[in-house]
Amino acid sequence: MAEFLHGEGEQMRPKASQDGTGSLARSAKGGAGLLHRDHNKGGERMPERVLLRAEEVANILGLGRSKVYELIMTRQLPVVRIGRLVRVPRPALERWIEEQTRDGRAA
Repeated sequence: MAEFLHGEGEQMRPKASQDGTGSLARSAKGGAGLLHRDHNKGGERMPERVLLRAEEVANILGLGRSKVYELIMTRQLPVVRIGRLVRVPRPALERWIEEQTRDGRAA
């Protein structure tokens, strides 16, 4: 059970754990809420996403996230907008990569 420290005019706060079992220590060891986005709660692999976030597109293309946002803002990458969310459809990204490759060979 957590102990609380308090002094005159000081708010109550939990006492730091000396045995390294705090939430940061647990998360660093892979405990306390660690769940990869590509796995469900049972640890099973989920099917590939159809709509990709900018970070995922950046990983696929080997680019920085800022460059992906630049490609989106200049309408060079195909996107789907859902409210304020911007997603890149995986099939459209694959076609875009093929088109860029063909354009690069023709030049």
